Amino acid sequence: NNPASDELQLKLSGNSTYLFQLIDISGAIILQKTIDASDASINVAALKSGLYYNQVISHQDLTMFSGKVIISR
Repeated sequence: NNPASDELQLKLSGNSTYLFQLIDISGAIILQKTIDASDASINVAALKSGLYYNQVISHQDLTMFSGKVIISR
């Protein structure tokens, strides 16, 4: 859901693994995690409120999804 407060839930299909990246407004990668369709939750409880960019990258280095998320407390 967007905005998120403690956890991001991603809906992925297939049985591949993906690289999830959360990027702050300055372009720095602040969170990176390998995920798959069975474990696609990202804990964001420790992050400050604000706007972040996210992307999901396949194992072939193709961006599968990118977007924005708001962390709100």
